[in-house]
Amino acid sequence: MQRAAGTTRALTDGWRAAVADEHLRRVYTDDDVDSAAWRPVDVPGHWRSAAAFADADGPLLYRCRFDAPPPPPGRRSWLTLEGLFSQGDVWLDGGYLGDTEGYFLPHSFEVTDALTHRSGHTLAVEVTSTPQRVAAAKRNLTGVFQSPEVGEAHAQPGGIWRPVRLDETGPVRIAGLRVLCVEATPGRAVLRVVATLNSDGARHVRLRTEVGTVDHEIDHPLATGSNEVTWPVTVDRPALWWPRALGDAPVGIVATSRDGEPGTPQLDGVRRGARVGRGGGGQGRGAGRGGGGVSGSALGKNGWRRAAGASIRHLHPDRGRAGAGAGGDARR
Repeated sequence: MQRAAGTTRALTDGWRAAVADEHLRRVYTDDDVDSAAWRPVDVPGHWRSAAAFADADGPLLYRCRFDAPPPPPGRRSWLTLEGLFSQGDVWLDGGYLGDTEGYFLPHSFEVTDALTHRSGHTLAVEVTSTPQRVAAAKRNLTGVFQSPEVGEAHAQPGGIWRPVRLDETGPVRIAGLRVLCVEATPGRAVLRVVATLNSDGARHVRLRTEVGTVDHEIDHPLATGSNEVTWPVTVDRPALWWPRALGDAPVGIVATSRDGEPGTPQLDGVRRGARVGRGGGGQGRGAGRGGGGVSGSALGKNGWRRAAGASIRHLHPDRGRAGAGAGGDARR
């Protein structure tokens, strides 16, 4: 059994699977089910990559046993599945956590209580990927992966194809982050930051955003549960971002501190650059993703582009302000 410790731990070992039938569906979530005869399967991975399931259409039942210490006081634990192909029902220690849909969409479930009450755990997931062999009748949101006109007619992707992990956070978790450049000129850039914050109780938080030399702070109340908070940040004389063909551009890391505890900033983030473009007589603004070309509104063949690089950190619960270190784990 693997031991999940620290703030983040991938659950990759010890996964076994079996093709679902009516009997197994009723019992596979129980701790005492004997899964010794089940076949090993890679997570992350597609089930047809395993010889035992090379011809399986599913659904498949997955099980994994692991040990995890209880979270320290004031900390919260989360189970995150970064992508199931394409639908799933998730159980932990015989209790239903919820369902997932979307091979590209992470789903997180709070498991603080479950990890507090015991050290040994059983994670069970039923994964469904309904065959889509007629293009006109396709219903799954799986893009080209199940398009008969693109892939092989017999191809049937399915499984836990993205990582599964345990995360540990403080009392306020940043569940989502979006950054949009709503204005970009050589003189200034205006960013709209939208954060989804999950709080374990009613409190006030300090939201701190750093963009170059700009240090922006606001205080905001939170209710228990999920909160969506929006705030603007203005950057004077922003660094410019040019097309990829001209070399590396000053695209920054947009990062968020999930804990806000002094000395322990844990960051989620995305690479972003702002740009304004003019082409075909019009002007467009948007956010470009670093490492690729310019995304956002269309530009004419002879149009030009500018962008403002940014490095942003936020979220400070009222327990104290965190230092915004230069390092951090940039995700999503």
